[in-house]
Amino acid sequence: MLIAILLLFAEVSLASNQTLLPNISATKLKSQDKIIIDGQMDEEAWQRSEVTDQFFQSEPDEGLPGTEKTRFRILYDKDNLYIFIEAFDSQPQSIVAKGMARDVAISGGDTVSVKLDSMDSKRNAFLFTTNPASIKIDAIIENNTSTRTAWDTIWDVEASVTEDGWFAEYAIPFRSISYNSDAQRWGLQINRIMSRTNERVRWASADRAVSLTDVAKYGNLAGINSINENRGIEAQLFASGTSNKTEQPTQDTESNIEVSGDFRYRITSKLTASATFNTDFSDTPLDSRQINTGRFSLFFPETRDFFLQDAAIFEFGGQVFHNNYFGDRNGVPFFSRNIGLVGGENPNLNAGVKLSGELGPINIGMLSARMAGTDMLNPQSLSTLRASTTLSDDTKFGLVATEGDPRGEIDQSLFGIDYQYRKAIESGGIFTVDSAFIQGTGNDQANGAFSGIAARFVNDDWVAFLNIRRFDQDYNPRLGFVNRTNIVAHDYMAWRFWYPKNQAIRQIDAGIQGTTNKVISGRGNDSWGAIFANVANPQGDQLGVTYRLSRADIASPFLIAGLLPVSADSYQYSQQSIIFSSARTRPIAFSLKVECCEIYDGDRLSTTTSFYYDPSAYFNLRISHISNQFKLPTGELDFHITNSTIGINFSPKLQFSIQVQHDSISDRLSLFGRLFYEIAPTLEGFVGIGHTAAIESENYSQGYEPLETGFAIRIGQTFRF
Repeated sequence: MLIAILLLFAEVSLASNQTLLPNISATKLKSQDKIIIDGQMDEEAWQRSEVTDQFFQSEPDEGLPGTEKTRFRILYDKDNLYIFIEAFDSQPQSIVAKGMARDVAISGGDTVSVKLDSMDSKRNAFLFTTNPASIKIDAIIENNTSTRTAWDTIWDVEASVTEDGWFAEYAIPFRSISYNSDAQRWGLQINRIMSRTNERVRWASADRAVSLTDVAKYGNLAGINSINENRGIEAQLFASGTSNKTEQPTQDTESNIEVSGDFRYRITSKLTASATFNTDFSDTPLDSRQINTGRFSLFFPETRDFFLQDAAIFEFGGQVFHNNYFGDRNGVPFFSRNIGLVGGENPNLNAGVKLSGELGPINIGMLSARMAGTDMLNPQSLSTLRASTTLSDDTKFGLVATEGDPRGEIDQSLFGIDYQYRKAIESGGIFTVDSAFIQGTGNDQANGAFSGIAARFVNDDWVAFLNIRRFDQDYNPRLGFVNRTNIVAHDYMAWRFWYPKNQAIRQIDAGIQGTTNKVISGRGNDSWGAIFANVANPQGDQLGVTYRLSRADIASPFLIAGLLPVSADSYQYSQQSIIFSSARTRPIAFSLKVECCEIYDGDRLSTTTSFYYDPSAYFNLRISHISNQFKLPTGELDFHITNSTIGINFSPKLQFSIQVQHDSISDRLSLFGRLFYEIAPTLEGFVGIGHTAAIESENYSQGYEPLETGFAIRIGQTFRF
């Protein structure tokens, strides 16, 4: 019934522009050719390569050629893929570069991006983005939906700015990506953002309904053959020195020097075996500070390199767990963050092994890790297996299994299967259905099941989404993430877009969105529904409003932020929000979100303010502040969270940043400073200093009490044999 309704909705929708799937061939370098990555097209080999300038706008004027010319060429030798992108601009003085630091999210500046489906999977891809200041942003695109920017690999890029525009020259080693040496084509997408007009152009699939993460709609890159199979060993060796001084409750200093390493053996061009020992996570950034104002656990994403390598292979369930509309990871069977981060404890990872890639027609991912013990936890061995296969271009079937409990409380195993379907509709748009079933085994608290199905339709004018999931009361994936069980959950959304042809408004959108959670046994049903509308101007300024009505039958009392009681009762309340964000194309930008008014028979006022200062690519500042005020029958609570980040970029290879966080609930101030230097693409250095203090929010000047200070220095070298 669900599929029939959404297919009917899809067929009566308006037809969108025809999706373009262009072709280009890479040119092989001659033995005497040598490419120097300097952002200059000086080498004669570039003139022999095929060139294309067929770029079309996805915004603002869908399907029309770009207002400025963009073109690119591709060369390759036995070891590297070379790409040269020319972003011509008749007003070069207006070119904007927003940053230089590796993997820092940039918004509002000029960029070009290369996306490679080197496995010809039509689902997963590698992303490489740069800007006029030669920033390096790399990521993996998973299952046509999500992007992980925490993934890093070895590659090189240099950009140059001239009176004709700006130009970017890429070198991507084949050993840095997985690829199918037997494929007749690779998927390729190249897109450009021009900040001064807020214009977006693409080489393939200019239809704005087609997401840039939709790998199935990439163009065709042909001609790559006779390259090195890249079988061999890659070793990343790290030498780290750390020193930690604790002030409270007693003074203590601990220092040590450690050697760690990650190893990868490319069995074939499509299959890699990896290992890690004494894994060093000292350069992992701080998690963004969050305060839990609800009843259920918060989700923090994975940021550690070893677990991010080939992470797309381990993705399970598609939009059942990984959608961009609700961001709800509840029930996901495998969550790598549970390995080494357990309930506030940080046990070392003694060793881990991983096999990932393609084995014949099977996409396979196997991971096993040995987690060290702590004063509170015993050592544990933890494992997971993910396998999937494409039954056709439109369908994918797979399974997942896990073994182990990071806390060591029970012996648990888990098994799940999933089926994913996607289809382009002839009248325009894309229809997808993802489904999953998971069964746990263990004691009486961990042998429940999960089942879910999610369907989505998207085209130029509409997005419709429905997700239905059932969580048994005893569903408890110890190597996964779960924050609520004993419910059947329905998530729904319908979203309509308009694109007026005037100079004041670029886009108007409006829709409905909501969730209902029906308890399987006992009481505790809750639901919320919202209507929303947004408007954006051609410069990128946006204004949005939302009205939300919620109902909650709370069976057990809980504490907001661990302090303010909420009584067990039935509640109905409405909330309104307004958000304004200015365009990030300007050196100074800000956003403000205000939410109010009713909650739990009382009132709530929440404001989120963000300030951005980007005067040049060499300096950036971000300050965000969250304020929450609750006035309930059980009491009052007022708390604040402040996050600040300062970045000083000496060059694309040398950066210094400071991250400062404080919240008035814990009265803890955290500071993390890091100096990063990419000495060469295979050699990097890192220096970090962290400091934690107790600080009374009502008395900053006299209430400062240092708790702990840490210092770390690390040198890492990658060897390829």
